[in-house]
Amino acid sequence: MEAFEQLIALLQNSTKKRKVVFIDEISWLDTHKSGFLTALEHFWNGWACSKRDTMLIVCGSATSWIVKNLINNHGGLYDRITATIELLPFTLHETELFLKSKNINWTHYQIAEIYMIMGGIPFYLDKLKQGKSVSQNIDNVLFRKNAELKKEYQNLFVSLFDHAENYEKIVEILSSNHNGLTRKEILEKAKMKSGNKITTILNNLKYSGFIRSYSQPTKKTEVIYQLIDSFTLFYYYFMHKNNFRDEKFWTAIHLLILTTFGVKQNKYYDIVQNEVTLDDLFAKSA
Repeated sequence: MEAFEQLIALLQNSTKKRKVVFIDEISWLDTHKSGFLTALEHFWNGWACSKRDTMLIVCGSATSWIVKNLINNHGGLYDRITATIELLPFTLHETELFLKSKNINWTHYQIAEIYMIMGGIPFYLDKLKQGKSVSQNIDNVLFRKNAELKKEYQNLFVSLFDHAENYEKIVEILSSNHNGLTRKEILEKAKMKSGNKITTILNNLKYSGFIRSYSQPTKKTEVIYQLIDSFTLFYYYFMHKNNFRDEKFWTAIHLLILTTFGVKQNKYYDIVQNEVTLDDLFAKSA
């Protein structure tokens, strides 16, 4: 409360025509017994909402907190939002532009490879270094001793969700099923009961971009939940059970993948309706 009172005093004494209050990583301010949400409600409803020259912008990486406490708020902040902006990961085209801004001039194939590992997350992409190959960069960022992102997966869930272990459990289950699972199948594998708990977990994972839901053409009433986050998929395929003794793990396995597997024809070969090239995926509108 005291901090908001000081903020009000600062804004009242300001001579600027337009006043913007910007709060980043807002969920971190809402600690146990902090009273932050109540103070925010009092600040907005008791003072700021009547000031046409004042704008409040909040953001944060914990999407689930924002959805629960601001967008779907049923208390003092109900229906107070003017607009929401969903900040999506970079597309392949935007990733290419970002890497070029770092003087990393990779081919579309190389960028596609890094995208399948890191997704379009600027925080991850910013770790990549000019002058190193894709494999060298991945080893440097993920597999070498004290690599910057070696423990990112564990830190990620703790920073985003309360009771992070419940979310990790569901994600790990989904990671072993490429096409996804129904709610019933998830409950059976997780040994959980149906109810608000699993609904909240699945919704929060969707809001945060970890999973998607879709219906099968033959069973439109049956919803499938599928893990789609690139970094999480990479973690479970290559890092989860890796003992990290080989600091050049990705360079080694990358060569193995290229020389051992090659291109395989699947059951849909020769019946594709439209051919999509790598260049199509990098188009500005893609």
